[in-house]
Amino acid sequence: MKIDIFLDLMRMVDRNRDGSFSTQAARREVLAQVAHDLKDMGYRTLPATGLKPKHVRALVARWQESGVAVSTMKNRMSYVRWWAEKVGKENCVPRTNAELGIGKRRFVTNVSKAITLSSGDLRKISDDRIESSRVSWRPQLLRE
Repeated sequence: MKIDIFLDLMRMVDRNRDGSFSTQAARREVLAQVAHDLKDMGYRTLPATGLKPKHVRALVARWQESGVAVSTMKNRMSYVRWWAEKVGKENCVPRTNAELGIGKRRFVTNVSKAITLSSGDLRKISDDRIESSRVSWRPQLLRE
């Protein structure tokens, strides 16, 4: 029988319904991408139970080379860890992302996205709803 990592992982996802429906769908999508990445890297006959540290390192190296964001790599690694737990190979995946060379997330850009309009620009707004919200929230603009 021909071993296919994609089919093995999809069967594993179907058998293990941990988490909400959206979590299950995201896990299925990420593990499908992981299976395709492993196949592209030459691991064509890898069963789902054959996960090794070299596979994890190869995945992370591929993601870093392709410019995947740090937060995306961390999310993907959580699903790889789930996979390792289900096949009983938790020790194949390092416990921290730092051990794999995955950096820290940046949540805030510290740049304001607010737009400031002058009173002349506000008077150009012709929508009645926006005009009523402007009047109710900022009565000082009417006096200008």
